[in-house]
Amino acid sequence: MKVWSKGLGKIELIFDFDGYYVEREDTEEGEQIYIKGVIKDPVVWDFRITMTEEDIPGLLMIALDKEVLRMFLKNPKSSITSSIKNILKQASAILEGSSSAKEIEAGKNGKSPDKTGGT
Repeated sequence: MKVWSKGLGKIELIFDFDGYYVEREDTEEGEQIYIKGVIKDPVVWDFRITMTEEDIPGLLMIALDKEVLRMFLKNPKSSITSSIKNILKQASAILEGSSSAKEIEAGKNGKSPDKTGGT
């Protein structure tokens, strides 16, 4: 992903989300999610993007935009369809209240987890 701002002049920052990670924190203002990493091109900068609950609707509107989805589905360089299926399974499990890592992993493997810890 390329990021440009008028303040950067002709410079475009290159974001490579494959190398970034997510952290969660509860604060007085509510839950915050941090996307952290290092921009390596054309400069080397540590960065942190802070997301709050209020950001989710706008983020989803962008992610689910027909042009963005079309780009994902047309991308021959990756197994994007498989990735989307895994993401949708995880989202479904979270929405159904099965948010533990064990339950989500069991769902990925086609197992039907129960609430007693067995499968």
